[in-house]
Amino acid sequence: MTPRELATLFRTERRRFARFSPAAAEARLFLARRPRGAAARAFAFVDVRQGDVTFYREALRLPRRHVLGLLRHELGHLSDPRVGRPGGEQRADDIAHAVTGHPIRYENFGRARAVQSVGRGEYPRPCWLHR
Repeated sequence: MTPRELATLFRTERRRFARFSPAAAEARLFLARRPRGAAARAFAFVDVRQGDVTFYREALRLPRRHVLGLLRHELGHLSDPRVGRPGGEQRADDIAHAVTGHPIRYENFGRARAVQSVGRGEYPRPCWLHR
């Protein structure tokens, strides 16, 4: 996936989530390099205070089903009215499911274990991942 394709996908998904949450409507997308020492399964994160969704450049090598799963998961965090409370990771997946009608599943990709996906995979979020 190219950065331009990611930006287009982001705008499309942001519009979907904006109907559910004003915070998602203001979201911004950034691309960054993965910091040294970051986990192999770290491909994206969200800063809920700023409304920023950051994708690491390595995420562009993932299949589209993973990129879409990651994007929807992060927008789910922005749409979470109870952000910061326990259970936020699964709640972000549940919000994404409610908004899009598709569950977020977890699927392995290369060395990265349990990456968000809209394709095949495990549901709900594996219990060994942080909650």
